[in-house]
Amino acid sequence: MFAATPRELGHIQEYAERYSELSLSTLTHIKHQGVEMPIQQLSFGSSHPSAPCLILTGSIHGVERIGSQIILAFIRSLLKRRQWDSQLNDTLNKIRILTVPVVNPWGSP
Repeated sequence: MFAATPRELGHIQEYAERYSELSLSTLTHIKHQGVEMPIQQLSFGSSHPSAPCLILTGSIHGVERIGSQIILAFIRSLLKRRQWDSQLNDTLNKIRILTVPVVNPWGSP
């Protein structure tokens, strides 16, 4: 059994579909006890190669699911604020935010 629920992994896909400014990519797949799970990244902000980058990771220990939930809530908050916060938009034009909300879906080393 894996620690990251399909609901959490499903939220990553939902966000990518709902918010056009998010870029979704699958970094790799991890196989454990015959089941393969994707490790996915959501990113947004500047696409300039030399832009500073903030990287947020969650669910490193698997059972600590709150990390992925916080990252997803933070992303949602930023994307909603972009609608009215010109200062945030200016900042996101200068930096890139990369997130891997579920690093270790199995919760094992």
